[in-house]
Amino acid sequence: MMTIKEFKAFLDANLPAKQAFMDAALDYQQTKNKRRPSKKRWGDEKIEKATERMWNDFVKGAYEKISPNISKQALNPHKEWIQFIEKNEVLEGLEQSIYEIEFE
Repeated sequence: MMTIKEFKAFLDANLPAKQAFMDAALDYQQTKNKRRPSKKRWGDEKIEKATERMWNDFVKGAYEKISPNISKQALNPHKEWIQFIEKNEVLEGLEQSIYEIEFE
């Protein structure tokens, strides 16, 4: 089985739209931060951590949607994950989702 950590590493290496997601999430966090009262505003490090959490939540959601489709008894579960991702054009779907995402 591919762990969520391995899945995240796979997406980091194979999903060019990750940068677009991170840019949009950072813009969202910065805009949200500007609306906070000045004494409650977050520093850059906290904003970056919140942005990274948003990416982690996105990855977790994708992982949880794919995971039930992979046999736990597969001889080579990692390979089965890759085959499922390729066959079902998961990367393409995630790319499209990222470009259409609107944070609220």
